[in-house]
Amino acid sequence: MTTDAVSIEELANGDWYYQIHSHLEYTPKSGEKISCMVEHGSFNKPMIIDWDPSISESDWDKISIEASGLVLGIITAAAGLMYYKKKSAD
Repeated sequence: MTTDAVSIEELANGDWYYQIHSHLEYTPKSGEKISCMVEHGSFNKPMIIDWDPSISESDWDKISIEASGLVLGIITAAAGLMYYKKKSAD
């Protein structure tokens, strides 16, 4: 699918080395297996990387902590609002 590449950029690392990045816009269909072929002068043959869309356990931990913080913040704000309304009614 290299013909459908949206953009190809040459990026400088700042140490006289450069990287070439290719971007491809693609909407996968259910059940599709997606792989990326990487060619480099130091490789004997192209490297094929399979894309794994699953979320890692450390990412799940971060999501859980952030969601818990959000829920706690909402509960605290609601309790503060109820306290304020009750106090101003007196």
